[in-house]
Amino acid sequence: MWDPSWQDGTGSLPDQLAHELRHRIARGSISSGSLLPSERALAAQAGVSRTTVGLAIDLLEAGGWCTRRARSRAIVCLPDIHEQGLAPRPASNAAFDPFSALVAAPAALLEDAVERARSRLTPHLLGDGRLLGGLAELRAGIADRLTADGLATTREQVIITNGAMGALSAMLDATRGPVLVEDPTYHVALRLLASRSRRVVAWGRGPSWDVDALHGVLRREKPSVAYLIPDFHNPTGALAGNPERDALAGLERRVPLIVIDETLRELDLRDGDRNLDRPAMPRHLAELLPDAVTIGGFSKIVWSGLRIGWVRAPQRAQRESLRRFTDVQPVPVFEQLIATELLPHLDEIIATRTGRLRVQRDALLAGLRGHGLQVVTPPGGLVAWVDLGAPVADELVARLAPHGVLAAPGREFGSAHRHARFLRVPFTSDVGVLAQATERIARELEVVRRRKA
Repeated sequence: MWDPSWQDGTGSLPDQLAHELRHRIARGSISSGSLLPSERALAAQAGVSRTTVGLAIDLLEAGGWCTRRARSRAIVCLPDIHEQGLAPRPASNAAFDPFSALVAAPAALLEDAVERARSRLTPHLLGDGRLLGGLAELRAGIADRLTADGLATTREQVIITNGAMGALSAMLDATRGPVLVEDPTYHVALRLLASRSRRVVAWGRGPSWDVDALHGVLRREKPSVAYLIPDFHNPTGALAGNPERDALAGLERRVPLIVIDETLRELDLRDGDRNLDRPAMPRHLAELLPDAVTIGGFSKIVWSGLRIGWVRAPQRAQRESLRRFTDVQPVPVFEQLIATELLPHLDEIIATRTGRLRVQRDALLAGLRGHGLQVVTPPGGLVAWVDLGAPVADELVARLAPHGVLAAPGREFGSAHRHARFLRVPFTSDVGVLAQATERIARELEVVRRRKA
């Protein structure tokens, strides 16, 4: 017999049973492609009549969760979530995630850049496709942008990589020892560390950096590397101010370590015109820590499919190590040419991107707060860190999945016990999609809360 708590009182009994079956299919308790248990067996397990089971299976079939033939048991399948009304169908057959932090392309500019890059590709076809450190013109363009933003950089200091996480991978492979990370931090970075069996030292992060606590962590754990996101931190969206950065710099001079700074400076969503009313961005960490390594990329500001990353490595030894690792996985020449062609248009792309993100962020926060959820307004980036009020994120995520809302629970970003009450919610989807998703979050969260009561 099932736990009777599956009957939550919302909707008819067949509706509730259908929801429970969708939930079990989505989390893998009932495998896609397997036969659904017989009506008699399901009735016995759920403690309901066979009539109720039959009606529930009808609902599953109508939603694409199973298929049936005459006199045969239903075969379990996963539905096309675009038919569930949460999103328009994308051009590809890829699954759509309404809470993905991926960004769509600026189509016209990108298409023009592709055409121009194609016209420049022929000379490169005469070689083996390896460009030591990356395309010189692209490296120079990135160096110029960093210099204009206050961080003096030469072309020689820039190495091109396969995406920003490729940059982090190369740095991790070029270093040894324990790695300090903020807790929470970007979940992909945690996976990279786990895949390399690197010991992780967690530094608890609140709305701001607690540098005194960091000093204690450094003395106890003695990490050799620190991976930090001071600019619009993922997943909280927080921005470390100049006083915090100054304090970190003073501490690093006493307890040396290699600092890897992943920057998202371009995704500034604070109020005001970029050149007039908006407050100035804090200084780059590398302005304060001369040996700090800065990493970034094109995927979060241009298009998620453009996997061009870069590393600013101020020390020659760092660059030599990075070149050895990137030589094993060379960055596609054609993508580097596309990125180079986009450089003159980056400010236009960023202005359009941040304007749209600001509208989407504000709509998402209004929807969440309208349902009584607590969330601090992120000053930039792509995501919001939502406080659910209780450690129910895992259960909520499992209930959302059958409805096509694929959210990320807080435990994926660090210590499970600290973040079980949080949900990371990107605001990269259209306002209409976000509105439907927030309605679903509120509805399923209410069910979870009633079950916990």
